[in-house]
Amino acid sequence: GGCSATMRGLSGACAKHGREEMQFKCRWCCSPAVFYCFGTTHFCERCHVTRPDWKPHPPPKTCTRATCPLGVDHPPHGQEFCLGCALCRAADTGY
Repeated sequence: GGCSATMRGLSGACAKHGREEMQFKCRWCCSPAVFYCFGTTHFCERCHVTRPDWKPHPPPKTCTRATCPLGVDHPPHGQEFCLGCALCRAADTGY
């Protein structure tokens, strides 16, 4: 199968908007994911093309909550991380 933007098999849902609006960080950088591939991995557009998952180690995390473009504290790159509900996040932060 190809890529999809769904969260098949992942837990968690927004009490107000459900599972459909859950947003993930790209596994390899500090961008919102737009692809969900292999049933395990969220990618942004750039990483979906450049495929950092083919390298032996994920790129190092160099940001903090204050410097991350997503405005969150997240685990090191190479791990899945849910940003929460995209609609609630937009209402709260404007992003």
